[in-house]
Amino acid sequence: MINRHIFSGLSILVTGHTGFKGTWLVHYLNSVGARVYGFSLPLSNENQFFIDSNAEEKMQQSFFGDIREAQDVEELIHRISPDYVFHLAAQPIVARSYLDPQQTISTNVIGTANLLISALQATSVKGITLAATDKVYMGELNSNSFKETDPLGGRDPYSASKAAAEIITESLYISCNPTNKPVSSIRAGNVIGGGDTGPYRLIPDILRSIENNEVLDIRNLNATRPFQYITDAISGYLLSAQAHLSDKNTYEFTSYNIGPSKSISVEQVLQIFSEYFKMSISTNSDKPKFFETSRLSLNADHAKNKLGWQLKYSPEEAVRMTAEWYQGIKAGTDLEELISKTLSENLL
Repeated sequence: MINRHIFSGLSILVTGHTGFKGTWLVHYLNSVGARVYGFSLPLSNENQFFIDSNAEEKMQQSFFGDIREAQDVEELIHRISPDYVFHLAAQPIVARSYLDPQQTISTNVIGTANLLISALQATSVKGITLAATDKVYMGELNSNSFKETDPLGGRDPYSASKAAAEIITESLYISCNPTNKPVSSIRAGNVIGGGDTGPYRLIPDILRSIENNEVLDIRNLNATRPFQYITDAISGYLLSAQAHLSDKNTYEFTSYNIGPSKSISVEQVLQIFSEYFKMSISTNSDKPKFFETSRLSLNADHAKNKLGWQLKYSPEEAVRMTAEWYQGIKAGTDLEELISKTLSENLL
């Protein structure tokens, strides 16, 4: 269970704060009385959720720059002296990593190293949680879900860069951590929910196809993913930080899977959206393909046992709640009202 009072009054840095998950984390931290600072790339049309939800008003200050610039990161940490750091800044799209592998690798690996080196040296910082991914594991699933002890790797640039970032993180935790600060990575499944407008992502693409009455390009209808609702993912980040801040940890670098052990297919997601929007969604599977793991599922026992993390919504429920969110937006429900309602029902 999340103790909301543990964050009250703390100075907290969120990198990648203008993204989908970052925006949700900003709203939560503000609601429990934290002083929130953010560091991200300059705003673009991919940050519409952050802009439309007035997340900037919930913060002490936003800083804009490039996580790959080590001096900028060091100066930021020195300037705000955060009590805690959530590192969400990343290039998170598999498809985009094929188009620009160098940018993906430098952001996810060098950017993470820059953040960690500065934060581990800062006397104010009490702990660090990194947003990781279920795609860090090597190879395809056998009959079981991935466990944290399974080998890391990745055939696409995104997956490889996130696996490399975890290896670098553990190394820096051991070698560049003079006061033994706790560090954890949270390997989340495919996170969905209201506010996601990113390119190359299934649900935003579905919504755009509905809105524009266009055929939806699908890479693989049979691909399965551990879809999880945004508040289930955010709770994992918060429980990791809570363990660090309450000294209920073993002071070692720890990775946690969070997500459903059961996965559902892309086709099932389409069926749920078709039912909610009472329309048939036309698809085209001739889109040029690149390698992606076809089947993903996670074993989250470690997070359940050590952090007390619990999955609240099944993948089907997560998709239905996301569809309901966008129906609410279409019906004119106030965005901040929806955010507040979602947080109060799930995290507060």
